[in-house]
Amino acid sequence: MSKILVIDDEKSIRNVLKDVLEYEKYQVDTAENGKKGLEKIKNEPPDLVLCDIKMPEMDGFEASKQIRKLNKHIPIIAQSAYAMPVEIEKGYLLGINDYITKPVNPKKLLSVLNKYLEHNQKNKDIKR
Repeated sequence: MSKILVIDDEKSIRNVLKDVLEYEKYQVDTAENGKKGLEKIKNEPPDLVLCDIKMPEMDGFEASKQIRKLNKHIPIIAQSAYAMPVEIEKGYLLGINDYITKPVNPKKLLSVLNKYLEHNQKNKDIKR
């Protein structure tokens, strides 16, 4: 079972994403900002991070930069209501793998997550 860490400052969004992902049989942990998300990644790295961009304390850009210092292989999917081309490019340069826009469409979310989780699983199988 793949473990996903959802980082978002809005509790209602964290809860909805957690419910959707748990319904799809993912193991889900949550954090309310990038700083707390990093603490969780240090303790127990997830298989994928779903991270909001606009957050207090540590935004998604800085969180992504710090996640990449800890682990270059965890896929990071950014979610933002303000996905402007310059913002998307900045995210890619900091190690974000993909973007989804808010409000999140559950089918689109699952499609993107599955793409990265399947890719990671294939890489794990090859290394064995």
